[in-house]
Amino acid sequence: MGVAPYFSITGGDPLLYSLIWDVLDLIHRKGIGFTILGNPFHLTSEKTERLRNLGCVSYQMSIDGLEKTHDYLRKPGSFRATLSALPILHKAGIRSMIMSTAIIAAVVMRFLPAQQVIFLTRTRNVGDADLNSDGTK
Repeated sequence: MGVAPYFSITGGDPLLYSLIWDVLDLIHRKGIGFTILGNPFHLTSEKTERLRNLGCVSYQMSIDGLEKTHDYLRKPGSFRATLSALPILHKAGIRSMIMSTAIIAAVVMRFLPAQQVIFLTRTRNVGDADLNSDGTK
């Protein structure tokens, strides 16, 4: 049938795993491509070049809203770190992917005016009467 194996490697930040380069080298020697699902904090030009040379096709990071929301949910500075990693990946020839996690209404309420939350919930068939002022049902 001709289906090629492919790995998606995740786990917080796979680049912190002590044997990650050994694992990626083994995958590379088997001719298998892979994607890393990680974060931007340990990406450097040298590491992205090494990832590309070992067969990394794409690197996925998260952005969970605008800067204030994202940093609240993840950690301070992670929004800008993610944006800063994009050109590093691009230069190495690794496709960047951004994943966004749906967040609960209570968190949305903290950052958006109530009118915007009511509009957003109506567009998703959730009535504004279903939400308390703190964003809970």
